Amino acid sequence: MIDNSSIAQVFARIILTDYHNESITQINYPGIVVSPINSGGEYLKDLLSQPGALYMAMEELYPSSGMYSLILAHNDRLILVGQHAENEEAVNELGAVMVSDLTAKAIVIGNYVYVGSVNLDYNSINSNRELGIIIENPQVAQEITTIIQQWYGETNTQKQQSTPQTNYTAPTQTLLLLILIILVIYMLRYATRPRRRRRTPRL
Repeated sequence: MIDNSSIAQVFARIILTDYHNESITQINYPGIVVSPINSGGEYLKDLLSQPGALYMAMEELYPSSGMYSLILAHNDRLILVGQHAENEEAVNELGAVMVSDLTAKAIVIGNYVYVGSVNLDYNSINSNRELGIIIENPQVAQEITTIIQQWYGETNTQKQQSTPQTNYTAPTQTLLLLILIILVIYMLRYATRPRRRRRTPRL
């Protein structure tokens, strides 16, 4: 929560303008991100172009955002994405980690922080009405970085707990396969063996 009357007035003006079905052409306050006015072409690209480690929790991170090259420029990055099929490209290309139930939209680079509703996909940037804010605050940046790292750690812990820990070596696998083949042969021989007729007991 930000206690700032100027920022509050700008956001209130945007909401009221939409409510009255009037058009918005520009936002005259630094750091306030509004789709489709300035989010893609201006603020988010500028933010992702900043040097430094990148920490990101983004529900939707698609190639259609046009941001992949800027993200790849950060060698030191930790990216979390929501569990959507479209995010699999981000997992493969950007090394993102998929997190179930993730709906957050937050980016931290150095002391700069973005939070808001804008996802990094074409519709969110170019079609939807989305709002967010970019601020420079080292304390907030550290707090959000810590949260993203915590979510990353929790996700890895859950994956390790859900994955069976039994790892069979190649010789062990060969031995188990051999035992299985012997059992199958034995069962087939037993099933095809002619049965002896039981003698009637003499009285």
